[in-house]
Amino acid sequence: MSTRFCLSGGAALGGFHLGHRLSVDLDLFVTTAEDFRIVGGQVERACAEAGWRCEIRQDAPGFRRYAVEDAAGGQTLVDIVLDTAEPIEPEKEEREGIRIDGVPDIVVNKLCALLGRSSVKDLVDLYFLSRAGVDPVDWIDRARKKDGGMDPAVLARVAAETDTDPSSLALAEPVTEAELRAFRDEFVDRLLRLAWPGHILKAT
Repeated sequence: MSTRFCLSGGAALGGFHLGHRLSVDLDLFVTTAEDFRIVGGQVERACAEAGWRCEIRQDAPGFRRYAVEDAAGGQTLVDIVLDTAEPIEPEKEEREGIRIDGVPDIVVNKLCALLGRSSVKDLVDLYFLSRAGVDPVDWIDRARKKDGGMDPAVLARVAAETDTDPSSLALAEPVTEAELRAFRDEFVDRLLRLAWPGHILKAT
């Protein structure tokens, strides 16, 4: 197993920390351009050796997405992400031969992901983090250091437009659309208060 990458995102959070959902996406974070190149080659070789179909869906500086299809027709998206930001926890725990991001780094990555793609899966992950006692709002400043575009008002607008129907996700722990909507609305209100302290604001 390669030590050049660290598993983060929903697969790490659901598979190794909270157990709240199954993820068909793998987020492999690397810290150098060399590791980015090497891990991409490892993914392609592993698929070839297994007889699996592997094609590049997105290829940009610092980001590559593979669509992998196994012999049974199961599909997985494998994202390789070049992340040069200083991690909150440099030492990664190893489980089952895989280096795993800790919860602090995952919550920051989830905030940045929500800002960038407005996906219900990121909202669900933040909901379960909150339920486990990890307040996403507490990590906004740290997320700002990682993503210069992170702004509470902008994130509030993005979150307010994010779908709250979790039915498309493979959930191991239940959450209803109403519960997720209530969490989202409170999250948005708190972000707005953070953006404009002293003002009474309500998301619409």
